[in-house]
Amino acid sequence: MKKKASFSISKAVFLEALVHLSKVFETTEMYYSSLEITVVKNKVKLVITGVEIELMAKTSGTVKFTQELLYFKDVVKKTKDKILNFNIESNYLQLGNVSVSIKTTFFKEDNNLRDIRLPIVYNDQDIVRLELSNRYTPEELEFNNLDKYVSNSFTKVSSDMEKISKMLKKYDITREELEQFILHKMNLNN
Repeated sequence: MKKKASFSISKAVFLEALVHLSKVFETTEMYYSSLEITVVKNKVKLVITGVEIELMAKTSGTVKFTQELLYFKDVVKKTKDKILNFNIESNYLQLGNVSVSIKTTFFKEDNNLRDIRLPIVYNDQDIVRLELSNRYTPEELEFNNLDKYVSNSFTKVSSDMEKISKMLKKYDITREELEQFILHKMNLNN
């Protein structure tokens, strides 16, 4: 049996929220922003890194998916209907006569649909803290398109520690001591 979800909302209200999110996105130096959409009972939540907008809507089912923000805003903008009717199934979304491929779909209970909170402009330290906190599963990180950043951030931090430990070796400071210091500064060491 295929799992499905749907929501209906005023185009004016939904588009206003997407425009607001895209303005926030344009003020950052990011070239790509993933829009996370969560549908729960009578609500649709739109999230980009650092910003969350919750809208009232007529809903059926529970779903969480991602789509590229500017592309999705363009699809909604070109729709002629005043009331938007979204139907979501695994890997695609239908809006009127238009079908759109979506990146990821989770169909779970409301309490399992967690958002990952990061600042609008996050750095390697934020990503490393996120991973080492063990608050999120690998699937949640992948769903939020953060898995590739985790790997890159750890590589950068490790490389920096290697450079610093070589410089501090003449002062009898070991790499382990350096790691403990950095973890402490990042508030990850008890």
